[in-house]
Amino acid sequence: MTSTSAIQSGINLQLTAQQRASDAAYTLARGNVDVEPLMQLEVAKQESGAAAKVIKTADEMLGTIIDTTA
Repeated sequence: MTSTSAIQSGINLQLTAQQRASDAAYTLARGNVDVEPLMQLEVAKQESGAAAKVIKTADEMLGTIIDTTA
């Protein structure tokens, strides 16, 4: 996997996390205070953290590649 495709994977995961959080927030705002949307918010939080780590690592890899070839 190249660093740019890893960055894209991180971005896609972040978008998934944002959609999951939005859906859960909408469910809660409609008055459905149930365990499921709260669990989905926690999953979104974990996905977002993982996405940030993937993007950061891919960025560092890209920087290393550029430094090595320069």
